[in-house]
Amino acid sequence: MRRILLGVLGIGFCVVLSVILFAFMEKPEPTGPFVGYEFSEEDYLSFDGLVEKAKPVGDLVLPAWMPHGFRLIEIVRMGFGVVLFYSNKDLTIRNHTDGYAANITIQIVRPKVSPSPDERRKYPGPGELVEVGGFCVGVDENAAPDSWMERHDVRPIVADFYCESFYYYICGKKGEVTREDMLRIVAGMKLVCPETLRKE
Repeated sequence: MRRILLGVLGIGFCVVLSVILFAFMEKPEPTGPFVGYEFSEEDYLSFDGLVEKAKPVGDLVLPAWMPHGFRLIEIVRMGFGVVLFYSNKDLTIRNHTDGYAANITIQIVRPKVSPSPDERRKYPGPGELVEVGGFCVGVDENAAPDSWMERHDVRPIVADFYCESFYYYICGKKGEVTREDMLRIVAGMKLVCPETLRKE
């Protein structure tokens, strides 16, 4: 009887130890702008909701043109800003992975500092600086992909600029958009007007 009891206790100890070890095993940490974030109902914004939310800080400039019929699919609050998702496909953006299906994203944040064009020219960063539509735009055709893009062999092309109180980071997929497309998007960005692309 004692031997059976010791056997049961030994098995129980092994099970508990296995559970503890499994819990503390090192797991690979995914990385990327959308990873680990499931969107809740409060994270989604309507077009008018986005414009109103920005008003206390300043007026947004938004695209009036997109290549290949890309349209505004969704607006989601993420971190300290919002992300606008554009695609020519019918997408449902429910979580971080869904976001990568968009052809173009525009992230808008309120930066701590908005450098002047002259200041940007002193520290241009990667890519090149060009003047487009009254904006000093950084364009990087060889932007480093995040880990998700790298695994799926997606290469980003990026354009970014500051306007008033906001910083705009536009990311497209190389092969689906070109440098000229990105610059034309920026050139068409203006204060909200009838031509501004809205959610359908």
